[in-house]
Amino acid sequence: MISDKTVEAVRNLDIVDVLKTAGVSFTKRGSRLFASCPFHSERTPSFTVTPGKNVYYCHSCKRGGDGIRFYMEKEGMGFFQAVEAIAKANNLHIEYVKAEQSDEQRQAALQREATLAVVAQVQNFFYDQLRIEMNDEARAAREYAYSRWNEEFCSTRGIGLAPRNGKVLMEYCKSKAISEDLLLQSGIFRDTQLIAN
Repeated sequence: MISDKTVEAVRNLDIVDVLKTAGVSFTKRGSRLFASCPFHSERTPSFTVTPGKNVYYCHSCKRGGDGIRFYMEKEGMGFFQAVEAIAKANNLHIEYVKAEQSDEQRQAALQREATLAVVAQVQNFFYDQLRIEMNDEARAAREYAYSRWNEEFCSTRGIGLAPRNGKVLMEYCKSKAISEDLLLQSGIFRDTQLIAN
């Protein structure tokens, strides 16, 4: 497992350097850097980075976050995979934690990593529900969220919408082949009847 020290070193990298290693090239306008969004095709660059904040944001597709989130979304990676890829691309030393573990501890660590991966997938679902869904519930949630914070803040902080109908999330989880056991163990679902339906 990758150490907290390595994760922190990756988080402290300049996001411009992280995105450049992923093939994003920028032009400077004022205090911001602009690029064509790597998540969709566009004629006018709407993908921005504000040096000092260490986050990206696309004003067109509303995606945003830090360098780790960029790798997770763009490359379809899990959290630790993204950290490792960024560290390698930026020539950072990757420190792994190698503690002697019993079979029970190893199983618990694997379970924890699987749970974190499920939570990350579900968070992406919530994030997309707020950002791109066009139903009345999503529109009302966007109106409320954007009255409190601007779109860029919501996007970079991963603020999302949990639909009232839990079956929508359940269908998403099934489409991603997320096991029912993990959904129950993570606390995302507590009702086994909803999973069965």
